[in-house]
Amino acid sequence: MFRLTHTIQLDAKIQARNYYYHIAVGMALATAVLFWWIFGQEELTYMIPLFFLFGIGGTTILLVGAIVLFEKRENTLQSLIVTPLRPSEYINAKIISLSLLAILEASLIVLFSYVLRYGLDFNLPLLATGAIFTGMMHSLIGLILVVRYQQINSFLLPLVAVALVLQLPAANLFGYTFYLFYLIPSQGPLLLLQAAFQPEAVAPWQLLFGFVASMAWIAVFYIWALRAFEKHILGG
Repeated sequence: MFRLTHTIQLDAKIQARNYYYHIAVGMALATAVLFWWIFGQEELTYMIPLFFLFGIGGTTILLVGAIVLFEKRENTLQSLIVTPLRPSEYINAKIISLSLLAILEASLIVLFSYVLRYGLDFNLPLLATGAIFTGMMHSLIGLILVVRYQQINSFLLPLVAVALVLQLPAANLFGYTFYLFYLIPSQGPLLLLQAAFQPEAVAPWQLLFGFVASMAWIAVFYIWALRAFEKHILGG
């Protein structure tokens, strides 16, 4: 537990030193102002879940890639072989620190674009759960991808391809139900985010699916990330 706590603190310091928090806060405030200016309450019930999927999800994958590539360049990851830090603790620290960053960004957007105008007219626990699942899932997907590469240019092409697939369930937000998209991991968190603002649009079985599918995919991606880390970082 001490190693995990220390690693989370170290990750947070590195992220702050590289202005990741500044970027996240700046993007959140700019997005909130734009949403306030352009959209009314009904439109925001679509746009906020959509931005969580597109903006926060995509940003999280890109950030975890940038952090890991930076640590590779600085030979930080190679030094893990001779330290007591376990691969699971390294991955847990990344998930927690980046999920907290995603939650900070999400909270600012919701606060300044919605709460200050319309109050808490949504399901806060569902929104928080959907945001946490989004951050965790995209952090793990980013780790799975980035451990295979040494340069950001090589990482960007698969990142874009995966991000496009993960964003396909957004079509289900606008009254169209493509059940094929339920096979895409991001559909689970998106259902929770949609239910937070549009409870009448999400059936009970869809809400249950959102919880179960999100936790199942996160478990799968966690095992996958751990094995990929051991193979490409420790094994390499």
